[in-house]
Amino acid sequence: MKQIRKLKNQRGFTFVEVVISLIVVNIGLVGLLTGAAYAHSIIRSTEVKNRAFEELRIYTEHLIGLVAHDNLSTVERAGDPLGVDVLLVEAFADNQDIYGTIKREAIKLVPVPPAGDSDVEQFQIHTWIEWRDHAVIGSEIDKSLEFNVIATAFRL
Repeated sequence: MKQIRKLKNQRGFTFVEVVISLIVVNIGLVGLLTGAAYAHSIIRSTEVKNRAFEELRIYTEHLIGLVAHDNLSTVERAGDPLGVDVLLVEAFADNQDIYGTIKREAIKLVPVPPAGDSDVEQFQIHTWIEWRDHAVIGSEIDKSLEFNVIATAFRL
């Protein structure tokens, strides 16, 4: 009888209280891990977009350089509707490689009003890149970026 009284007077948590607290802690951890996974996928999606921007910028600047140096061939003046595939992000762990396709319209001569003795030509260059973003968990979204620039060539 003395032992039963001693147990009743002891302070502590009951089994039910411990189980309920473990359930509450686990629910909080699941929410935290889900949020971390989503944040990671958003960061990866932003990384893909930044890489696509850099690839498109390099491609467009190459075309601007060809225009500036008057080195455009007939093939380069024509558009490229099929595009050029570029690797944006390599696979990591169980993720897939993400490829983009850079495309461009035909390079068009833009009329320029005469200005003094210089012979100036301007060309419109429209380039864009398309890719399928599956970095965000549970979705595949078609995304694109585009540049529309005017390149000037001075004939001396």
